[in-house]
Amino acid sequence: MKLKIFFYLFLSQVFITAQNNNKISTINKIEHLNLLRTNVFVDSFLNIRDGHTLKKFSSNGYLVSIELNQEWRDSNLVNIYRTINTYDFKNNLIEKLGQFWSNSNWVNVSKSSYTYDSNNNQIGFLGQNWNGSNWINSWKSLYTYDNNNNKTTLISQTWEDSNWINYFFHSYTYDNNNNEILELSQQWVGSNWKNFHKTTNTYDSNNNMTLTLLQGWDGVTWINSNKESYTYDKNNNEIEYLYQKWNGSNWVNYRKSSYKYDSINNLTELITQRLDGLKLTNHLKFIYSYDSNNNQIGFLNLSWDGSNWINYIKTSSTFDNNNNELEYLVQSWENSTWINSSMASSTFNSNNNKTEIIYKNWNGISWINSVRYSYTYIPENNIFDEEIAIPNGFVLLQNFPNPFNPGTIIAYKLLKISIVTLKVFDLLGREVATLVNEEKPAGSYDVKFDGKNLPSGIYFYRISSGSFIQTKKMILLK
Repeated sequence: MKLKIFFYLFLSQVFITAQNNNKISTINKIEHLNLLRTNVFVDSFLNIRDGHTLKKFSSNGYLVSIELNQEWRDSNLVNIYRTINTYDFKNNLIEKLGQFWSNSNWVNVSKSSYTYDSNNNQIGFLGQNWNGSNWINSWKSLYTYDNNNNKTTLISQTWEDSNWINYFFHSYTYDNNNNEILELSQQWVGSNWKNFHKTTNTYDSNNNMTLTLLQGWDGVTWINSNKESYTYDKNNNEIEYLYQKWNGSNWVNYRKSSYKYDSINNLTELITQRLDGLKLTNHLKFIYSYDSNNNQIGFLNLSWDGSNWINYIKTSSTFDNNNNELEYLVQSWENSTWINSSMASSTFNSNNNKTEIIYKNWNGISWINSVRYSYTYIPENNIFDEEIAIPNGFVLLQNFPNPFNPGTIIAYKLLKISIVTLKVFDLLGREVATLVNEEKPAGSYDVKFDGKNLPSGIYFYRISSGSFIQTKKMILLK
């Protein structure tokens, strides 16, 4: 039961936090449906693990710089794990550092590094693990794109005996509407790429995917494996999903899902069926409810007992006036009544960014704190033109990287020749460094700041040039 409840909390966060102001988008809706299609929810949860797919950690014009995971142990809040994100001047995530808390110190565990082309397409991924003194290569991915920024190839490599060894190769083909119509996967065997499987997609005139065919290579020819079919209503809402497997001579129905929507295209009902012997029978039913702002406030899950739908789990959510989800409650149906199971409570700052989420478990009498996540943000950089020779104003850019250890770059731009002062202050307002104090011609400048002799903490850097004064915050983490 605990694992089941945890998955519901997890599923909610996948579904809710990915939304813009918590309103359900079509893409997030379909991702949610894809999770629910699996036979076993927990299998779905355990297999959501693509460490090489980049996600943008952005919300309301701010980027998540630090995510901290803590647990309550014997009523004490204990550090467990944290991730530190670093971004470039175009707000692309370039490094994700993972650390565990051990013996009152943060200890490196893993590091992911990302590179991009001039169109901000991710062209490289490097995964490394910490061995106690050095970063050791683990996994690498390389990407290419066409002129429409569609991914055309992906090469995955593993680090073995101080060398990068090919592992998988994927190539992608698109139609004139940039829909992916073919994915070919090959595996490195010996010294050559060998066919592994291929996926063929078909679309309707509205660019809705209607068919996905997966085939495997037997060494001579392509053999059918499974097939997924999709049906849509006039509003392009998916109303039916059918999963079939190839038994050697025929397609056999294996899973089916049916969806209903309200007049404004909110998903209101989902029924899943699965193979039972020779036919599809009811399996699970989900009913969704919304408030006047289209926030999902209710979720009821029922299971089929052979003749009737039986209550299983329900959730309820409360939102503030800015459509931020403040509380998410999970209850289970036991002995003909709803029993509290788990709850997630969230806190938001003035920018409507989630700063804290606390997971709690019900012990039969009261709520017991279990896990806490907290988030630190930095503003997005809204100035991307690094090529301009004469800026159209006085501009102080966010330092990069941030957080940093121990060095970082502070960039600024000047419209005209000016006397420029650039200083760094600690949290108490004490000056700790003067980086620039001289006359500068118009143009763009980069200044390096080295914090090796300073303690970890929050620092501010301020530029003054004539009547222009601007201050920004940076974080030194050692």
